[in-house]
Amino acid sequence: MAKTKDYLISSKTTRLMFILSAIGMIAALIGILLLASARPQGKFVSLDTSLQEQLVEAAKEQLNNYHNNEDGTVAIPIDLAMDIVSERGFDEVLANANLGSSPSTTDSNTEVSGEDVYKSNCASCHQATGAGIPGAFPPLAASAINHAKNNRDYLPSAVLFGLMGEIDVNGQTYNGAMPAWKHLSDNEISAVINYVISAWDDSTGIEKYTPDEIAVIRAKNLGNSDILDLRSKKAAESVTTEAVVEETNPETTLSTSTETATEAVVEEAVVEETNTETALSTSTETATETVATTTTAELSANGQAVYDGNCASCHQATGKGIAGAFPPLAGNVVNYAKNNRDYLPSAVLFGLMGEIDVNGQTYNGAMPAWKHLSDNDIADVINHIISNWDNATGIEPYIADEVAAIRSKDLSFDDVLKLRSISATASATDQTTTEAALSTATETTVAAAAFDWQEIGESAYNNCSACHQANGNGIPGAFPALNKNAANLYNTNRDYLALTVITGISGAIEVDGQSYNGAMPAWAHLSDEQIAGVLNHVLSSWDNPSIAKDFKAYSPEEIKAYRELGLSSEEVLSLRP
Repeated sequence: MAKTKDYLISSKTTRLMFILSAIGMIAALIGILLLASARPQGKFVSLDTSLQEQLVEAAKEQLNNYHNNEDGTVAIPIDLAMDIVSERGFDEVLANANLGSSPSTTDSNTEVSGEDVYKSNCASCHQATGAGIPGAFPPLAASAINHAKNNRDYLPSAVLFGLMGEIDVNGQTYNGAMPAWKHLSDNEISAVINYVISAWDDSTGIEKYTPDEIAVIRAKNLGNSDILDLRSKKAAESVTTEAVVEETNPETTLSTSTETATEAVVEEAVVEETNTETALSTSTETATETVATTTTAELSANGQAVYDGNCASCHQATGKGIAGAFPPLAGNVVNYAKNNRDYLPSAVLFGLMGEIDVNGQTYNGAMPAWKHLSDNDIADVINHIISNWDNATGIEPYIADEVAAIRSKDLSFDDVLKLRSISATASATDQTTTEAALSTATETTVAAAAFDWQEIGESAYNNCSACHQANGNGIPGAFPALNKNAANLYNTNRDYLALTVITGISGAIEVDGQSYNGAMPAWAHLSDEQIAGVLNHVLSSWDNPSIAKDFKAYSPEEIKAYRELGLSSEEVLSLRP
């Protein structure tokens, strides 16, 4: 009989252990599943908001002129908001409002380049050298530093709140307007002033301006008369004395300056009104009937307003113009009113282009047509000009009906120049010569009714030459040249050149190695024929024909197609070669 083997663990026990192991594994799996799906039970605690509040306060400190809303949000100036959107793009601003990267922060620890601020905001007028443009924009070099030494609050006040009125800089008179730069941060303004007073002059011993100092002046919210009063303080006046007086009673100081300036303005207005009334007292019965319901003072005020709004930027508030660029009206136009009466309304209505001589100096530019002004506005502004700086005694005031009669003649530039050429010594009552000249001019205009692009382009360029000049050379640092530059642009991107006229451009560009940062308006209101004509005129003038390759004249149909693209000025600027 065969022997059976003895095992330490019987087969029955082995089966039992296997079953128990399987049950244990299943139980362990079930336990793991239960633990994975169960929620931890805990108790809620109050949120510590101190960290959040610290972050909010830190963010607020980076904003300029913020204030708290009742709903707990923070409001910031619209200028700052637009800067942020412009800098970073609307979609990115919506996605993440990291305002700390805005260029208009006031964090005094943030490094700001005064030179960069100057180039972006000031150099287009005051020039990169700080020398300005004589007669138009005053120099900062050898000028601003004197105020920093002896009248410290003036520079920040002028930058923050702007300045308008007659000032004297280094012996030359300026009468224009500087805009307010409130949208710049306190940090940017302090940085740019520190740059201005040290870039061209020795600023040794002058304490640097700080953002906190700018913030104090910003809070005063000064008016133009207050700033002019600050400017008029004697250069020898002690900075310390000025600070003590202001600290003692700043509100009284500003109040006194405002009252003084106001009284001066009122007194000046009374004198001006008296002088104007005297000058216009020679009005004829016809003129009196035309303006029966309008006082002389009101006529004078309207003439002044029309002049300030349309003429002063070129001919200056004083009527003295800018030598070599814009001819004077003072001591000039009154002669035409005496001896060639129709010329002045004709020049205003239809513009003037070509070489003229004024008081022995040659000018070769263009004056735009002001047809959009009413007959009454043109009569008033001419009366203002001939009586404001010169003796208009014995000159019959212009009236609206007289302007309307000249408007109907629809004269060309050549016709207006012919009127100008009539001898200034002719008798004011000798209307025969004038009428004959007008008759000839009218016949010439009718005969030339069928305009080709050359004639249309030459006429349309009248809208451009005030900035880019009649010779296409522009004004360096202010308005870029079209001579040579336009041909180069045509060679590299013919579409871009046409689109800039339609949409305008704004932003930094470089022309002939020089930076410009201004704005060219859109000329979309010009017809397709005018835009095509002026482009062809520019490309066919000066040195451009020798540079433009394979020149093909623009057509009105092309301009219409460009117009229908509906591009923005930003999109057009991105096309610039």
